[in-house]
Amino acid sequence: MSSTTLVAIRSDTGERVTISDLPLDALRQLSDSHVLHCPQCNSLLTLKAGPVRLHHFAHVNLADCDAIDHEPESDSHRQGKLLLYQTFRRTAAVATLEQHLPATDQRADVFIQMPDKTPYALEFQQANNSVARWNERHQMYRGSGVM
Repeated sequence: MSSTTLVAIRSDTGERVTISDLPLDALRQLSDSHVLHCPQCNSLLTLKAGPVRLHHFAHVNLADCDAIDHEPESDSHRQGKLLLYQTFRRTAAVATLEQHLPATDQRADVFIQMPDKTPYALEFQQANNSVARWNERHQMYRGSGVM
């Protein structure tokens, strides 16, 4: 399980905050105001925006998030899915990062819906998953109508 995420929920407004969608000073202000919470477990998050690692949100109490199918991610994985999100948000009707899909209880790295309303789950694959596990995840998406 991981204690970091690129997405937070504002407890004061309920809106999603993606790490790259607001200026760093605005993210710092939200973090300092203690209004950022984990979309999966609702725990308080804090902004981590140093010079070495990719900016992200981390659980304040360092507890593992209880989100299903959420494994520790490397900076290169976070960067890859962030780049996918930033690319598709320019052309897709809807683009969200780390989107939970209730129908399958999966969290897509990037979820997009194109102008024709076709939904897609994009996974930036770096894990050493077996072919069977990849097929299982893919079939769960397809079974719920997500390409």
